Amino acid sequence: MGGVYTRVLNVASLRPGDHVCIWDYSRWPISYQHHGIVWASGATAADIRVCHVWSPLEGFQEAQADSCFRISTLEEFLDNRRQKHLRLVEYHTSGLREVLSRWGEVHLSKADLPEVVLSRCKFLLGLGQGDFNIFTQNCEHAAHWCMTGEQWCKQTLTKVKGRVPFENRLAKEDVDALEKEIVEIKAISRSVVSNVLKLSGSKVFIRVKGNHYVTLLDDGQVGIVPQGDDPATCGRTAFRLECFARGYNCIKVRFFHEESGCYMFSRSTFSCFRDLRMKKPVLARGTTGLTWEYSSRGNLKSMNQHRRYVGVRDDNLLLDVSMRGDAARVEFVACEGEAEAYTPPDIHQVTRAYNHEKSIQNTESQSMRDYKAAELIKSSPTSSNTTPTDAGAAVGVLPPLKELV
Repeated sequence: MGGVYTRVLNVASLRPGDHVCIWDYSRWPISYQHHGIVWASGATAADIRVCHVWSPLEGFQEAQADSCFRISTLEEFLDNRRQKHLRLVEYHTSGLREVLSRWGEVHLSKADLPEVVLSRCKFLLGLGQGDFNIFTQNCEHAAHWCMTGEQWCKQTLTKVKGRVPFENRLAKEDVDALEKEIVEIKAISRSVVSNVLKLSGSKVFIRVKGNHYVTLLDDGQVGIVPQGDDPATCGRTAFRLECFARGYNCIKVRFFHEESGCYMFSRSTFSCFRDLRMKKPVLARGTTGLTWEYSSRGNLKSMNQHRRYVGVRDDNLLLDVSMRGDAARVEFVACEGEAEAYTPPDIHQVTRAYNHEKSIQNTESQSMRDYKAAELIKSSPTSSNTTPTDAGAAVGVLPPLKELV
């Protein structure tokens, strides 16, 4: 069962702030994971950017000395490993999901918002050269810190003390500035959560994929209909929204249909069926099946032990899907009172605000430029008299990132 829930089937589904890992089987019988954080999304592995502790140098000692937290393409992150071994590391999962996944691919702890994760990534860029240690400072320590603020490696079961990785190389004022920035981001997030909570108790329409609305079918199933020219006449169904939050980055929601007295339910963990159903709440069913976690990306994830997402089938029925890449984007549109339509936060806003090209140039060490220059010399027979350092100026950095929309 390992990897069933975390496998990345389509790299285009990766989003900035995602924690990814790739399994390495080249040292059989030993296998291990290499971890990183998605910095920018794209259509192919050549377009996607990943932040990770890495060096392009091939020699072991040279790579250890040059290794630092830098940006590369997903292709370089894979490093000739097979893409089918690429995993999306999950957070705030269940005990069952952890049992069914391979070691290190899921965590019970909650991750911070992508905006916070990217802020930490930006802070680490260029740091850690020569500090790599498999037990005290490896790629998973850095990636897990970016996601949660805690330096933890599940592969080696080691936890590193300190507020940030590579803290001995940083001034206290720099770390304080990062923490202040994170506090400001969390404050903005709390205001977004408050806007969602304002809708609690009011009737809302559920908009899916931007131009469809949720509707109830006669047999108790839940489907979607296109909004057409006038959403008011498309046959959409209104739900009484119940929502509550216990943190700045976690909103729980429930959908109650007053006319039928039923809640929208995810299927049981051990059910063979995946389609969503409207059911009456009874003690035997509990509340996890009717409770969903609403993420800043607009995804709904069931609080059942299977932790499945809400997706859309080809016949326009809503169903449970195991992987986030198959999940549908969901929005709430108020239909009564003074509550206004809620627009989920723009996940790309912080990413667009960063100067990616400058960050990439600043984190490219001299040894990395020499490495690229040497590779260029090998492929150019007319440049046999050129030294790596001289050619370094002629070697371009990573191609500019495409504007995210």
